[in-house]
Amino acid sequence: MRLISMQNWEIKDFISDDQVPPYAILSHTWDEGEVNFQQWENMEFSDISHTKSYSKIKKFGEQAAIDGFDWVWVDTCCIDKKSSAELAEAINAMFRWYENAAVCYVYLSDAIWCADAAIMNERLRKCRWFTRGWTLQELIAPRNVEFYSTDWRKIATKDELCGLLSSITGIDEHILRGANLTDVSIARRMSWASRRKTTRTEDMAYCLLGIFDVNLPLIYGEGLKAFRRLQEAIMNTTHDQSLFAWGRIVDHPSGLIDREQELGLSLIPWKPPQQREPLLGLFAESPQDFNTSSEISPVDHGYAHHLNRRRPPTIVNGGALLDLVILKTLASALYWDRPAISQPHKAELAVLLCRVGNTGSQLVGLVLHSWGDGYYSRTKELVLVDIFVSHARFQSWTQTRHIMPQRPFQLRNGDILLRRWISPFRCIGVERPTTKSGPAWRHKWHDTVLRLQEDVVGDEEISFFFEIPWGGGVAITLRRISKTMKPIGSLFIGASPFETTGTTLNDDMELPNWIPKHGAPFRCPAFGHVMKIPSDTWELEVEDLPRIYAKVDRVFLDEGSGAVDVVDFIINSDSRS
Repeated sequence: MRLISMQNWEIKDFISDDQVPPYAILSHTWDEGEVNFQQWENMEFSDISHTKSYSKIKKFGEQAAIDGFDWVWVDTCCIDKKSSAELAEAINAMFRWYENAAVCYVYLSDAIWCADAAIMNERLRKCRWFTRGWTLQELIAPRNVEFYSTDWRKIATKDELCGLLSSITGIDEHILRGANLTDVSIARRMSWASRRKTTRTEDMAYCLLGIFDVNLPLIYGEGLKAFRRLQEAIMNTTHDQSLFAWGRIVDHPSGLIDREQELGLSLIPWKPPQQREPLLGLFAESPQDFNTSSEISPVDHGYAHHLNRRRPPTIVNGGALLDLVILKTLASALYWDRPAISQPHKAELAVLLCRVGNTGSQLVGLVLHSWGDGYYSRTKELVLVDIFVSHARFQSWTQTRHIMPQRPFQLRNGDILLRRWISPFRCIGVERPTTKSGPAWRHKWHDTVLRLQEDVVGDEEISFFFEIPWGGGVAITLRRISKTMKPIGSLFIGASPFETTGTTLNDDMELPNWIPKHGAPFRCPAFGHVMKIPSDTWELEVEDLPRIYAKVDRVFLDEGSGAVDVVDFIINSDSRS
């Protein structure tokens, strides 16, 4: 740490905190032409003596000397900012330096002194100092703070202005009076910074290191990634899930659909991207996302500790693995843009271990949207959930979710889009032939798209086995008649009733040991239909089987890039016996 001597105005290095003498520290807003370290060190060669910045430092030093201090610290000229290593060390230590100062002088360059306290208070509310990111820690960290007007006349101390400062900044009065920051939730601390700004994007994260007691390497040029790294560091040091409670509280999440739309009985209107809630990752983009989260606080730390022992939050593959209490599923809409199609989709309501205020039974919930391969995304919407915290119940409801921003998934020629794939019966198995690269058919986007692998030779089919309550089951087969890419071959849909040999299936959806009925040979559907192009329907009503309805529309992709088959497939629960 470097300090300026009030004896000769020279800068001196102090290697360790034990060597640092009592010092006064300056808090101010930067303007053009601030005096830097090199200029102060070479003052005889630098034309700075007539600048506003130099005058500000001199006035600060003179006031400190009057108050009995021999040493002062100023951020503009006591750090060699040309040294990236020194700058990183200083920013990571900045909160501590302000905390250890004997007194902090806040210079308000736009506050004209007035003897009338009411007028002075109104002028303070408009000061630029309260809008800057770095000055947040400079208000909180030091115990003794004195405010000065533009002509260096003392306005008042932090203790004297505590109520006004809390009103202006949103910071709790007990924090301003020196209470431990961990008494306040992560979300509330973030909200203090939500209306502040920094000149450089990265500094909006770096100015909060001390507020959350974490350290980070500095990477200028990474932009918003700095705030993401800050949240990751906080996540690794706390059980407080209010870190994830950013966004706006809504009564009803957007994108939900009614029962008829869920069952495919009525249309789900398609929405263009600009009218939808973006599907985001677990972390906020900036402190501004917490501007309505000031009243959110953690609840039930005991169970939070249990979650962290089970699986601490982990950063992996551009997202975060997190154990969450999954309360229920929600019927929502999934939108495709190429082509423009809406379809029913299952979302989940996850409960965070935090609530609005310190009392009440309402916890904060997130709506999670699955989008394939085990990935989930959230929106900026928060939902209040009436639920009683029960350790035993929450443990049984806890599941791991991999949350990350939605990655665009592009349909390609030959894909089968299952727009409606509705069955009241349990799917007990899937049969997929294999190729050199794995299964011939792959499920994409939470099982709503079927894709045939590139190395498939000849016609291949995929079969889904549904268990029927009145005995046996039915196997539904989809087969691409020809894999000629442009145009793609027709789609065959078949149905085969079967009996099982009593084999119990496991959760891995292994193929059941099934025996076809009606004398049909193995792997040859008893009933089927080749769907005509560009559109065709097929209905099946057979004894001992439920009603089956299928509709296929051939939809062409943009710029001659092929076509996909959009399938509506509905199994009715009525028996034909």
